[in-house]
Amino acid sequence: MTPWKTTWYTLMHLMLWPNVYAQYKANIPTYGQSVEFKYKIGFLIAHRESMAHLPQSHFHSYELGYYFRSTGDQAWEKAHNFPQFAVVASAVLNANNSVLGNGFGISGRVLLPKRYWGKQKQWSWNNDIAFGLGYLEKKFDLLDNPKNIAIGSHINLLVMLGTEIRYRKPNYEFSLGFDFTHFSNGGTIKPNLGLNIPSMKMGLSWITKRREWIENTSEFKRSDLDLFLMGMGSIKNNYEFENFVYPIFGLSAHLSKKHGTRYRYLYGIDLLYNEANRNFLSTPADQSMLETMQVGIYNAWELEIYRFCFSVGMGVYAYNPYNPHGWFYHRLGGRFSITERLSFHGFVRSHWAKADFFETGLSYKISVR
Repeated sequence: MTPWKTTWYTLMHLMLWPNVYAQYKANIPTYGQSVEFKYKIGFLIAHRESMAHLPQSHFHSYELGYYFRSTGDQAWEKAHNFPQFAVVASAVLNANNSVLGNGFGISGRVLLPKRYWGKQKQWSWNNDIAFGLGYLEKKFDLLDNPKNIAIGSHINLLVMLGTEIRYRKPNYEFSLGFDFTHFSNGGTIKPNLGLNIPSMKMGLSWITKRREWIENTSEFKRSDLDLFLMGMGSIKNNYEFENFVYPIFGLSAHLSKKHGTRYRYLYGIDLLYNEANRNFLSTPADQSMLETMQVGIYNAWELEIYRFCFSVGMGVYAYNPYNPHGWFYHRLGGRFSITERLSFHGFVRSHWAKADFFETGLSYKISVR
């Protein structure tokens, strides 16, 4: 198994491991706000042979975050073991500065405690998820920077997934763990192989403000079975030397089933019209619309956090007449509920480690039961 696949599967296994909630209200950390500094050391995964020249020595990353812990006044907060939310600024520095440059980002993060232990429950195991925007100093340029075959734009999506152990003192917290950082523009500008950086991390938090816990005995109520009707749109660039982008449209019907107190399993079908695929053909004008369609069967694991639903899934094309990227596809992203039934969604669709395009749209929920 390749290093990036090993890293991805390990992170997903840890994040899917069941939460254990310790019913010790007095021993769970009672602070409300904190400032955290993190140092990370990692490396760039060359997930294509053509990227072998890009990794040089290690990547050194620095993060500064401001964290807010939930107080338990909402039922969903208790269901997720009183999570923390943060705004995080990050800098990613690397040895291959002349080709890749340094990276900077701003993101929103949620820290999800999974388990507490110790006499005072001062030890905890946590997972964290962050989404935001990143800026890379160097991008591909045919004349000035042809060696950077990984990224074709300065502005990119920034995604971080991680897990860590924390040790709490009265006014401080220490953390140690590892995470996976990804820069990508979602295929809107080529090249877009993406930067994938697994890292070890250590952090120190200063507790700045405390709050009283609010006891909430109500349950986090969710419907057992929902049907999502989804419409999406996107644009995609095919080649490094091409300025034109192609439209992509799609419809999906996904059945979402509740699992436990915070997760859902999703199954469905995707129908896609991909104009970019037509352009790969030598005679695109002779191809019918039906030959440009793709039909996929899809399933996903989802994590519900109040109005937001984090989703990671995998599908296989059942109908794919012209197949430039293989039969399997993946989605990483989520939905945000605007109203009880209407949601906005955004996903990066990829083929293993290579992003294909970024899809956005609206979903309408029908509660089946």
